[in-house]
Amino acid sequence: MAVFLHRSPNRQRDLNGLYVLLRVKLAIHRHLRSGSTIPSIFSQQVALHPDKPALVYEATGETWTFFQLDRLSNAVAYWALGQGWGPGDVVALYLESRPSWWPCGWVWPRWAWRRRSSILT
Repeated sequence: MAVFLHRSPNRQRDLNGLYVLLRVKLAIHRHLRSGSTIPSIFSQQVALHPDKPALVYEATGETWTFFQLDRLSNAVAYWALGQGWGPGDVVALYLESRPSWWPCGWVWPRWAWRRRSSILT
């Protein structure tokens, strides 16, 4: 590998990619060890970086911040609760691939986590 990186014309890019990969693996290991859930990690990111981009739709350049995504996913969750849906219900989504639909797939694990945490407290 050292020879490959030494002769590679894209050495800096490859080293940056390796650095990012190692940081992600370390973060995943840390979260698994602490018992974190995806919704709890997302809530931490909303609190720490509300104005930082959370999602970027490359085709159009549309960007959503953590705060915007949190607000929209909560709106979808409350709409679903108003429909009478809850934990254990099965819901099928057949949607176009558009950024405006992302919160629909995100809201269920988040809602279940918030519901469970509110019941426990």
